[in-house]
Amino acid sequence: SDLTPRESLHLVDGSVRKMPIVILSSISLGGIRQNKVKAAVAEDSPGFTPLLGTSFLKYFNWHFEGNKIVLKKWEFGNIKQEK
Repeated sequence: SDLTPRESLHLVDGSVRKMPIVILSSISLGGIRQNKVKAAVAEDSPGFTPLLGTSFLKYFNWHFEGNKIVLKKWEFGNIKQEK
């Protein structure tokens, strides 16, 4: 809506887009859960593939192995491992 806050975000391709910003109550990935994650909503993007940005990845030690990203939680912070 018009009341949703928007931010200008720098994308990997070098472009800048103003997008609506929301706070996700939580994201769970591979048994690792993070609460209150800031997320941008891509509008009018045909063929857009959702991705994890730095607002989520900053809580992890991560690296590429071929075409995969390996995530490991930091030993500190507010990350919770689900059981």
